[in-house]
Amino acid sequence: MQVRVEGFDTVPDEATSRKVVTALFELVGDHNIIALNVLTPPLSTQYIALVDPFGQPFAAMIGTGVGEPETDTQL
Repeated sequence: MQVRVEGFDTVPDEATSRKVVTALFELVGDHNIIALNVLTPPLSTQYIALVDPFGQPFAAMIGTGVGEPETDTQL
């Protein structure tokens, strides 16, 4: 899954960028399915990028997700 965030007039400071990317990562990660075993890959990998007015990324995060484990008897 790719999330590209545009619309920044200026590049925010690092702390703000980190908060935005982390919040998006958690939101998207809550909808990902990650089996709690080493054999099953996650449903998707998130690619989140914040881009400046010229389309150049200035912050990004890549990963599978963060969330609470849920019991699934079919894993």
